[in-house]
Amino acid sequence: MHYLAERVTSQQEMIAHLVTVDSEQRLGETLLMLGRHLGKPDLRSRRIAVRISHEELSQMVGTTRPRITEFMNRFRTHKLIAVTAEHVLIVKEKKLRTYLESLS
Repeated sequence: MHYLAERVTSQQEMIAHLVTVDSEQRLGETLLMLGRHLGKPDLRSRRIAVRISHEELSQMVGTTRPRITEFMNRFRTHKLIAVTAEHVLIVKEKKLRTYLESLS
């Protein structure tokens, strides 16, 4: 019962998020969440070794794959994320949070 209540709450938060927050912010927050759940702490960042495609991110965020690519490139340019040669995604949590707060 507790699990079901958590899932319903999570889904309601997701719906509210899709309606009230723009897709760039949703992507940033999704990357932060993935870092917390799938990433390993590193010095000032989280390393996500699980390979996540732009298509998968677009489904999570509720936007198109080309928009995800655009936002990911912007995040790289601002040094908020990095991708290693081994396709490990590095999310620089503090920098990304600060950037997202500046968008609000």
